Amino acid sequence: MKNAFWKRAFPVALALTALLYVFWVVPMRGEGGLLAAASRVRVPWLLGLFAIYLLGTLCWAERWRALLVPANIQLSRGKAWRITLESQAGGVLLPGGIGGDALRIAHAQKAAPIGTPLSTTMASVVVDRVLGLFTMALVALSASLLTDVARLGSAVYAIVAILLLTLIGWRLFRSTWLAQRPIFRNGFLGRTLGPVLAYTSDPRGAPALARALLMSLLVSVVQLGVTRGLVLALGVTPTDEAWVYVGTTIAMIVAAVPGIPGGWGSADAAYVMLFARAGIPASAALAVCILYRAFWYLSACLGAVSALMRAKSTELTNLPHP
Repeated sequence: MKNAFWKRAFPVALALTALLYVFWVVPMRGEGGLLAAASRVRVPWLLGLFAIYLLGTLCWAERWRALLVPANIQLSRGKAWRITLESQAGGVLLPGGIGGDALRIAHAQKAAPIGTPLSTTMASVVVDRVLGLFTMALVALSASLLTDVARLGSAVYAIVAILLLTLIGWRLFRSTWLAQRPIFRNGFLGRTLGPVLAYTSDPRGAPALARALLMSLLVSVVQLGVTRGLVLALGVTPTDEAWVYVGTTIAMIVAAVPGIPGGWGSADAAYVMLFARAGIPASAALAVCILYRAFWYLSACLGAVSALMRAKSTELTNLPHP
């Protein structure tokens, strides 16, 4: 009981501390306050950026759909997109997107052939997450190279480390030698990581990964492009473009860490601190974070409506006929 209490209390305290830091740094009123920054936003830009954001969710659904092939799970594009939007609603309710991942796994498992291990379905979601992190770091680094990567300092090493560790990890998990080790075939590791190793070493894994990689690059371009568009919609001109892309990448990684639902506190503080390196005022940085979160919530609302309509349709279908 004590351990469970502290596991919940620590991330909550950390998020609240981050929120207090944000409110201390960012004034609410006045010329440089959050309300003044929000008043300068260009509404038509927001509508266009939200449409692009939704296009990114469609690419995300296609990325996950490609990764389901080695698990012998077939989903139509429409169904994969619907599940993706519904998973965003789950991600709003539970921290770090855990609820969303659980929903995706549950829906995919229903469509899986009989006898498909749950851990194999889970592997597709894990690879989906890792692939998203990889391409986000790759696009951020590429954008930085086109601007002024030298001013990033040690942040470059963090981005490169993400790329290298992902490539090394994939190569290890694709290793037949590793999959044949007794430790990964028996006991707890065998039950949990065995199907994951089978998933990554599947002959269909490479073509599926290639298709998913293309979709993931599009998702990352959309995410970074929407964030940069929000900065532009607020009428702010960064002094260092590289930090906009790298700061967004790091902030999204921070937001994915389990804590408060929606990354409240942790993500806000990350945007405020990292965007300051780009010459963006703290009020504008916080406004970007809140607006991007609003896009997430709006798409989650679409997913929630989809889930309610599907549940209602199922109810009507199961009604007894007179």
